[in-house]
Order: sequence, then C-alpha cells, then structure tokens
Amino acid sequence: PVILYLTLENSIRPTIGRLISYCKGNSYDVQKANKNEVATILQQSGIFTPGDLSKPEIVIMYKKNKSVTVDDIKGILEDFKKNGKECVFLVVDYLKRIKPEVQAKDIRFDLSSIADDLHSLAVDEHIPVLTAMQMNRLAISELDQATTFEQKLQALGRIGGSNVGESIDIIQNVD
Repeated sequence: PVILYLTLENSIRPTIGRLISYCKGNSYDVQKANKNEVATILQQSGIFTPGDLSKPEIVIMYKKNKSVTVDDIKGILEDFKKNGKECVFLVVDYLKRIKPEVQAKDIRFDLSSIADDLHSLAVDEHIPVLTAMQMNRLAISELDQATTFEQKLQALGRIGGSNVGESIDIIQNVD
C-alpha cells in the first residue's frame, strides 16, 4: 500500500519539514538535520516505517503549480498499480494549485470542477482524498481569536460554507 502526498506548493524538503513540525513542533529546525536524523524522527513518530510491509509506504511527490490535472493524478495512481503498488490514501497540497481539465472564465467554476473531479477520483479508486482550500478573512479572523487548540476546534465548528475562500461549490462537491 502507498500513501501519496502530492505537493504542488512546496518542494519535497519543506514538505518533510512540515511533517516533522507535526512531530516535533515548529521550533525544530529541519534545515539543520541530516537525512538520517529526519528518517529517525519520522520513523519514531510512525510516519516512516521502512521494511514494514504491513504499513503503507509514504511517497512524497512534487509537481509545479498548475502542472497537473486530476486526470494526471489518475495516471500517477495507474503507474503505481503497474508497479504492484496500491494507493490507499491521497493527499493533494492544495486544491487551488491543480490545473482544471477545461479552463473556465471564473476561478469559482474551475475550483468547483476540480473538487468534483477529485470526488469522482476518490469514488472510482475507493480511496480517501484529502486536500486543502483557503478560507475568507472572516473565517481566518475567527480562528485567530482562538488561543487554545480546543477553542480553535470550536471555531472551526462555527465556520460554515459561506467562509470558503473562492467557491461555495467546493463544499457541495465533497464529503
């Protein structure tokens, strides 16, 4: 099994740095760590499990902004299958950086179409797909006012579809 983390925003090193910050906190300077230290941290946290065939392999792949469509992502998953690997979870960082199959005149329609295509991919491949999108200023302000993790979770519960940055259709196209 494979977990694909497709980043269209950061190169591989900053993406790994982000993973390490989840494990060690933001104060850890990943730039000063060598590959063995990084591997040890990820292994101790359970993110990286070399040689353990019972756990998924994590593949981090970088592609330039707006260089891949959802069909291209399907192709990547097909390549995995040809090599005897099955993608069990897909992370795409992030929604707005995916190239639409057909360019619309309005970004709202592009994002709606991309979200719909990702939903179809998830259904067709029987895998969860996780991506991110921007919130508007009101939603960000709501989160900024929360100081504790619990308060931030409560704030997220109050943020509705009207606070999605570009397209309310994104909320309607995803589960």
